[in-house]
Amino acid sequence: MSRDTGPPANGRPGDTAPRFTLDEVELDAEPSGLSPSQDRRGLTTGTGPSSDAAVFNLDLDYSDDDALLDWEQYAGLRRFRCCGREWTLPSWARPRPPDWWWTYTKRQRRLLLSGAACCLTFILLIAALAAAAASGHSILPGLIGRGDAEYCAWVEPRLPPGIVPRRYALTLGTKMAAPYAVEGSLTIDLNVTKAARCVVLHAASGLGIQGVWLGNGTGGAQGELRDRPGHQQLVLQFPSTLQPGEGNSLHFRFAYNLSEGLSGFYRSSYTLGAETHSLATTQFEATSARSAFPCFDEPALKAVFVLTVEAPATYTVLSNMPASAVHHHHEEGEGHGPALASWHFPPTPPMSTYLLAIVIGELAGTSRLVPGATAGADPRNVTVWGTPDRRASLEFAADIASKVLPAYEAAFGVPYSMPKLDLVAIPDFSAGAMENWGLILYRETALLTSPTSSLADRRWVAKVVAHEMAHMWFGDLVTMEWWGELWLNEGFASYLEFLGAQAASPELDIFLSFYTDVLPDALEEDSLNSSHPLSIPQGVNTSERIESLFDSIEYNKGAAVLRMLRAWVNRGAGLGALEAAAGINPAQDPFLAGLQAYLNLGAYNATTGSELWRALAGPLGLPDLPKRMRAWTYQQGYPLVRVSLDEGGRVWLQQSRFGIAGVTPCDSTAAFWLPVALATADTPTGKPTWTEFSGCQSAAPVLQNAASAGTWVKANAGQYGFFRVQYDEALWARLVAAAPTLPPTDLAGLLEDSWALAEAGELGIDTFLNLVGSLAARSPEDYEPWAAALPYLERVAQLAPCSTLWQNYLAQTLFNTFLRQDAGGQANTSTAPPPLAFSFDAPSPEGAGVGQRLLRPAILAAAGRYGHLAITAQALELVPNLTASSVDPDARSALLATAVRAGHRDVWEGVHRLYLAADAADERERTLRALAAAPGAAADPLDWSLGPEVRAQDMATVIVTAARARPDTPSLVWAWLGRKWRPVSEKLGGGNEGARRMGSLLESVASLFSNQTAIPEVEAVFAASRGVVTEGIYLERARETIETNAVWVTAHGSKLCTWAAQHAKLKP
Repeated sequence: MSRDTGPPANGRPGDTAPRFTLDEVELDAEPSGLSPSQDRRGLTTGTGPSSDAAVFNLDLDYSDDDALLDWEQYAGLRRFRCCGREWTLPSWARPRPPDWWWTYTKRQRRLLLSGAACCLTFILLIAALAAAAASGHSILPGLIGRGDAEYCAWVEPRLPPGIVPRRYALTLGTKMAAPYAVEGSLTIDLNVTKAARCVVLHAASGLGIQGVWLGNGTGGAQGELRDRPGHQQLVLQFPSTLQPGEGNSLHFRFAYNLSEGLSGFYRSSYTLGAETHSLATTQFEATSARSAFPCFDEPALKAVFVLTVEAPATYTVLSNMPASAVHHHHEEGEGHGPALASWHFPPTPPMSTYLLAIVIGELAGTSRLVPGATAGADPRNVTVWGTPDRRASLEFAADIASKVLPAYEAAFGVPYSMPKLDLVAIPDFSAGAMENWGLILYRETALLTSPTSSLADRRWVAKVVAHEMAHMWFGDLVTMEWWGELWLNEGFASYLEFLGAQAASPELDIFLSFYTDVLPDALEEDSLNSSHPLSIPQGVNTSERIESLFDSIEYNKGAAVLRMLRAWVNRGAGLGALEAAAGINPAQDPFLAGLQAYLNLGAYNATTGSELWRALAGPLGLPDLPKRMRAWTYQQGYPLVRVSLDEGGRVWLQQSRFGIAGVTPCDSTAAFWLPVALATADTPTGKPTWTEFSGCQSAAPVLQNAASAGTWVKANAGQYGFFRVQYDEALWARLVAAAPTLPPTDLAGLLEDSWALAEAGELGIDTFLNLVGSLAARSPEDYEPWAAALPYLERVAQLAPCSTLWQNYLAQTLFNTFLRQDAGGQANTSTAPPPLAFSFDAPSPEGAGVGQRLLRPAILAAAGRYGHLAITAQALELVPNLTASSVDPDARSALLATAVRAGHRDVWEGVHRLYLAADAADERERTLRALAAAPGAAADPLDWSLGPEVRAQDMATVIVTAARARPDTPSLVWAWLGRKWRPVSEKLGGGNEGARRMGSLLESVASLFSNQTAIPEVEAVFAASRGVVTEGIYLERARETIETNAVWVTAHGSKLCTWAAQHAKLKP
């Protein structure tokens, strides 16, 4: 019954709706037990007989058959009105059941319909679950409720949050003879915040799990294992439910062989005399820890690690912590079998799985004792290790590391967290280095130096050592919450490496080349439509996608944005002075004070970009810092700043969005906060005028009285900002005229911007070419402008329809003019040609600065590349009698490359002998690169790269160098890759690291094409290798670069050829 104040519902003749009878009664006729003022639901209805309210008894008098919605009820619905007209349904649209339908009663027909509906619903549910599983998403928890079923049916790429690790107790027994077997046992103590019968964690398919149980010791509940191979996950189901708390432990036994690739727990080899030796090492970043032991392999899921390693007793075993005990025993009982030992390592601080590291091998080391960070603190051993034959090459890195450590502790105001620091050179190592907490692993060329090491080699080692040590704070102590914010690790390390290396070795002048080392690659990649923001909140779910993020955006753009912010907050004192000073600490620099706050806030935890900006806001005195940095963090791309001069001589700034495919107008809701340094001809060196704006245009003029003839205005003075700059025509003309005397870094920025603006269709190519022409008059110390220009000069040689003419201009005009000037940068005016300012057989002049020592080999290599006759002749004369001391180390790489490029088979064979005989890692690297540049008539470096003489870590270097050797080689190399991609990918190694390296290799070669007709050929090879390179970003970037190259040739090719013809000299 229900209360109804409306009229009764009356049926119409012919309707099959239920029949209702309405009996009205007075309030005082209510059944006993209810007050007069309440109905049967307890609702107030009135206070007595005088009330207008009434109660109705609603009797639903119907049969089951009457309640069925049947086809008969709608059989007459043939006509209807719509849009003001009456319509008649066609016969095929009228619901007419088959004749047999009427042989059943209405009750039977209802049962049939209900059964059919249930079957259809079940089928749809199964289809939805199958589709969700195929796409990596689950809808089951939402349908059946959360709890046990949620984790047991888990198909998401990220692990569920209710069960996380607290402590790993891992034992690995490693045989250092074929087949290099590993036997492991593991206990994971869990923190359970949500009751569940299933635990989800990571384990690679080849892990060989032999048993798993829940509880203490061996008497716990056995688990049922189910693989989720698409996400390398393991679902463990137990008979009973894990209850919330910290009393649950998982136990595993597993076995496998050391990997033959370059990731996970793998084997590296080297030769001593005629014998091959092996060592075991790890590379777990980003998602390869799961291939060595079952784990919760996500960066935010930090836990303590207690490690025991069993290995031959004669070996050295290293891990993150120093060994607390070593127990000796034998493999088959006391006195039998080879002597073994067990190394026991104490608990680590809470850390991510990808930072665990192990090295087992015959090693030699050299140590430095570094005092404690505070009074009374224990000193720390900093030890550099290598294979026994590398003992003499360890000292330089040890000196650098022992100075970087206290410099970082002073700068960050936070002590180093581990009791020791080991740095180990690994013969086979995919990356440059890996920042495992307390045990940093390096490729040999990134850690070792020798008597043949050049200044560039030593600067590289110092930077890589400092880069990885910066991670001890930024990445290890405080870790990004997820890989979508990798820049919180790599961006910081890529900037702070300059600070650390400068503090350790000021004579290397590390910051001299910051702009050309860091910004060009990032600015180029971030101008593509296929770029991405620094922080990617969603969509980074697969291991392949994670690996693809180790790119110039996360490393170099992250570094540049951080330096831009530091320059702004220190604009009064000047960032240049701070970066050159020794012993800077948080009390002297608000940026460092902000980093100290950030580290203290996030120590031993994971963090996000938004938390970084909130932590820095107070110390920097910028309460709105998160708002200022929002676009820099969460938007891809960067601005183009337009500098214009009004009629009153005032300078205005505007911003728009730069892209290599074109510039788009400013959107005020997505505009960047822009700190801009400005300089004019009257600005003192290193003292620019700073301004800022956040809208589409500066609110007021940023400079006054800039209209006088000859006055140039340079925005982004010092190149601290991560943006491009466009000037009006008059301002460009003044800058080009002033180019010979502009500060070196500012000229480098103009070269970069003018090239990029020409690519984007915003500027003619002549501005870039005229700036290039000014380089011939620069001082030999001015390294940065040449370092900015040389990659583009090479690209023009690849793209230009008049490549031979262009190379003649470079060799016989640009480089020859520069090489024939005197050491002061003055052009020669005598009739007789003076000696070369740079040559292979004469070292840099006494007193030459870092800039000149870096520029000399760069100019010699470029001049040899483009056929400078005197340089090539000198190289061919010197190489046959080359010894370790006969040529200045700074010039050895350029000498070898120039000689091999000449195309003589006997020269290639001579350099090949040097390669095989090289003891030093840097000498082996430079001879390898020279051999890769050989013309086809001299040798085939491609097939050579597949052979045993070239390590897997070096093969991509050989292939890409060969592709860049001449304008015609990209197509030859690509055709070879089309035939050989399978053995190439096999040598590069399996797993996600191998896939990343293969994708990067294909992208690097494909990006050299300049004709869109090559795109189908490129797509075909990527399609063929789809089983290896599953991430599509490599093809996407390559395709976009090819299209950009093709547009460049159409827009600028003929103009460039005309310009080159006007400026080229046909005689050397």
